[in-house]
Amino acid sequence: MNPITVILVLAATYSQVQTAPSEPTDDDMHVTVDGTRYELYPAKILEERGIHIPEIPRDENAAYVYFDAINITKPADDELDDALRSATNGVWPEGETGEKLARYVDENTAAIELARKAARMDHYAMPLFRGESDSLFEALLPSCEGHRRLARLLAADAVRHADAGDFTGAIDRLLTAQRMGHQISHGNTVIEGLVGISIGSMAGKRLAQIAETHEIDPALLKNAVAKMNASSKSTLQFEELLRQEANFSRNILNDFFEAPGNVIALTDLSPIDFSSHTRVVDDGWHRLTVALRRLYLPDRAMQRHLDRFYDEINKSIAPHADGTPGTVVDHEKVLSQVPAWDVINANVLPGYDRTYEVVLRHHSDTERSKLRVAIEAYREENGRLPDSLDALVPAYVEAVHADPMTGADFDYSPLRTESTAPHGLEEISYEMMESLRQQRLAPSVLKPRESKWRRYVARYIDTYRLTTSQRNSAEAILRDIESRAADFESKHAATIRQSIERGDDDAARRESRPLDVLFEELTRRLDRLPTAEQRSVGEAAITKNPATDEVADR
Repeated sequence: MNPITVILVLAATYSQVQTAPSEPTDDDMHVTVDGTRYELYPAKILEERGIHIPEIPRDENAAYVYFDAINITKPADDELDDALRSATNGVWPEGETGEKLARYVDENTAAIELARKAARMDHYAMPLFRGESDSLFEALLPSCEGHRRLARLLAADAVRHADAGDFTGAIDRLLTAQRMGHQISHGNTVIEGLVGISIGSMAGKRLAQIAETHEIDPALLKNAVAKMNASSKSTLQFEELLRQEANFSRNILNDFFEAPGNVIALTDLSPIDFSSHTRVVDDGWHRLTVALRRLYLPDRAMQRHLDRFYDEINKSIAPHADGTPGTVVDHEKVLSQVPAWDVINANVLPGYDRTYEVVLRHHSDTERSKLRVAIEAYREENGRLPDSLDALVPAYVEAVHADPMTGADFDYSPLRTESTAPHGLEEISYEMMESLRQQRLAPSVLKPRESKWRRYVARYIDTYRLTTSQRNSAEAILRDIESRAADFESKHAATIRQSIERGDDDAARRESRPLDVLFEELTRRLDRLPTAEQRSVGEAAITKNPATDEVADR
C-alpha cells in the first residue's frame, strides 16, 4: 500500500471514530421546502469560506416568501405538466386539457400571489442548505425546481390573461417572473445563476410574443420596456459566475485535505470506501492527519493548478477593444495542463465553454425581447415597423446596444419572420448560437465590420467632444483603415472561414490577427486628435461612467 493510500485510510478511520455534533434544534436553523425540512448552512462557516449571505430578517427576505409559495404549489400529473409546458411556450391547450389547466392555475392562485409579492420585495438572499457534511460539494439548493415551477405558472397565467384581453395582468406576471429570475441569478452558486437566467429569458420571450400577437396600448408596452431596461442594467455577468465557482473550487480543494472521504468518493477513482460523510471534529489528531496529507499531496502545487486554470479563463473572456466579446478557451486544452496525479482538480474544475455561451445568449435574448416590445409600441403608434432600430431612440428605448453575442449591430430589417419576431431579432436557437459564436471569432469576415468600428469612432467623437475639423479627420482615418481591411479580407476571408468551419478557433484567430492590428492602429491614430483639454474631459467622463468606454463595453 503506497504512502498516500495509508494516509487516506487513516483519515477515513479517524472520521468514522469521531462522532458528529447533533443537529441544532433551533427553528432559525431549519427551513421546510416542498415537504422536506433542511438545515441552513451556518453563516459563520460560510463567511470563513469566503461566501457572504446578507443578514436579512426572514420577514423582509424575498427568498422565504418564495419558499412559502413553493410549499403551497399544488402537484401536477404528467398531463398537466405537458399542458403547463405548452402554455409556458405561449400556446394555451385547447379543449378539456385547457380547462383542466385553467383549474390547476386557479388552484395555485395563492402561490402566484406570493411570488408576485416576493418579486416586489427590496431584499433577497437565498440561503445555502447543509448536506451530510460541511463540504461545499454537498451544499443543497432544494428550491431551484420549485422556482422553475412558479415561473411556469406565472407564464401560463400570463398567456391566459392575454388571451382574455387582460394585457396589464399578462405583462405584470411576466415581469414578475423576470424579476424573480433576476433575483435568483445573483445567488452564490453557478446553479442559481443558470436557473435565474433561464427563467428571465423565458419571461422576456413570452412578453415579446404576447406584444406581437395582440393589439396592446403602446403606453402599456412603453412602461414594460422601461421596467425591462431597468432590470437589464444589473443583469448577471459571466465574471460573477466565474468568481463564485472559483471560490467553490478552492473550498473543495481545501475540503479534500480536511475530509477526503467527502471529496474522493465523488471522483469514482478511489479503491477505498469513503462513504462516511461525517462532519469533521477539529482536534489534535485531525490537525496531524491534515498535515500528513499535505506532505504527500502537495497542496501548494494543486492550488497553483487551480489558479492557472482560472487565470486562463479570465484572460480568454476579456473583451476586445472593438467591443467583440471574448471567447472562452478550450476547456479540455486547459485542463490537460493539470498533472494526472492531481485527481481533485482534474475531476472538479468545471467546463466553462457552454456556460459562457449560455450567459451571452441570455444577454442577447434580453436585448432582443426588449427591442421587440419597443417595436410593437412603435408599430401601434405609427402603423408600421420602424425602418431601423435607431428610430426607437429615445421615445421607446434609451439606446440600441450591440448584440452581446457578437459585439456587432443586430441584423434588423422591418420584416416579420415565421416566429412573429422581426428579422434579426429572432429567439436564438442552438444553430444560431454557433453561427453567432463564429461571427465573434472573425466578425469582420462573417459580418461587416462597420457597425463595430464605426460605433467605436462615433463614441470616441462624443466622449472627447471633437470639433468639426477633428470629426472629419476621424472619419478620414476610419475610411483609410476600412479600405485596407477590405483589401485584406478580399485575399484571406476564404482561408479564415475554412478554419472556423472546421472548428480550428486558434487558427482563425491567428489568421485574423492583421485585422486586430488595423483596429489597434485606428485607436492610436484617433488618440492623437484630442487636445489636452478634450482629453481631460473625456477621461473624466470615462472614469465617471466606465460603460461609455468602448474598451470596457461588453
